[in-house]
Amino acid sequence: MTRPADPASVDDAAWAAYLYLRENPKGRHTERWRHVHGCGRFFNCVRDTITDRIATTYKPGGTPP
Repeated sequence: MTRPADPASVDDAAWAAYLYLRENPKGRHTERWRHVHGCGRFFNCVRDTITDRIATTYKPGGTPP
């Protein structure tokens, strides 16, 4: 789903769908995370959605390994 050009023009249901409804593919998936309880920095990771194990991490803007 693409971000609405004018978020204020969409209703709450459409905005919630944009924010929370997405595909959750099985297997390895690249994600952006934030280290909330530590330094607060963002980082990317490769996580297996079946086992919930993180295979690797890499810097934002980097190429997934």
